[in-house]
Amino acid sequence: FNAMPAMMNSYFTAQFWVYRDGSPADKPCDFMFRVVSPNYFDLMGIPVVAGRRFDSQDRLESPRVMVVSRQAVRTCWQGRDPIDSQVVRGYKPTGAKHQVVGVVGDVRDKGIDEDPVAVVYQLLEQNARHDYALIVHANSDPASLVPSIRQAVLEIDAGPVPTRFG
Repeated sequence: FNAMPAMMNSYFTAQFWVYRDGSPADKPCDFMFRVVSPNYFDLMGIPVVAGRRFDSQDRLESPRVMVVSRQAVRTCWQGRDPIDSQVVRGYKPTGAKHQVVGVVGDVRDKGIDEDPVAVVYQLLEQNARHDYALIVHANSDPASLVPSIRQAVLEIDAGPVPTRFG
């Protein structure tokens, strides 16, 4: 399996405040929110269309960054370039600011016939959570890899045992 599997958390909607000229917008935007590993876009085949993807300079101790989808740009930036803009997640515009470093192509998670949704991606290393999915690209039957993957996960983190593989 891929030596550096992509990871993501569950997908949910959150409110985000886009700052313009140093001040938050009058109202927040609702985006789907996903926390991912640095190689997520490559493994999932999601192209970077502006700016950059997450990279080695993005760490826990570095400034917080995010990547947004094209649909998020259409929905909330109103024709403005989102690169280097500041965004805050939450019900109020007073939380930690994240800098937009990239724009990626849209995804249709709910089906090919559905319109793309606005998505904001944050970096796994900068957003510790406990409900992640491990995405593995396999050249053989993925089910045959489950024992090896389970063992590799347990060697990295002996915490709670993963309960669902599939």
